Amino acid sequence: MAESIGSMFAERGRVFSQRTALRRRAGTRFEDISYGALLTLVRQFGSGLISLGIKSGDSVFVLSDNRYEWLVADLAIVS
Repeated sequence: MAESIGSMFAERGRVFSQRTALRRRAGTRFEDISYGALLTLVRQFGSGLISLGIKSGDSVFVLSDNRYEWLVADLAIVS
């Protein structure tokens, strides 16, 4: 069983990689984002945080409107 939110999400992202994780507005329509695609975005964001020198135990603040990128940032931070 997963020990953290980040590891739980990574596990679910692999198991359900083709399933829709969320839908986001793209102009006048909605676009599906799969768990696999979301996991990739989270890993890329997390790699960016690491390259900026963020380490485990550091505090990170997210200030954002309600949007799917907030979820990507949050999952990357807890991962």
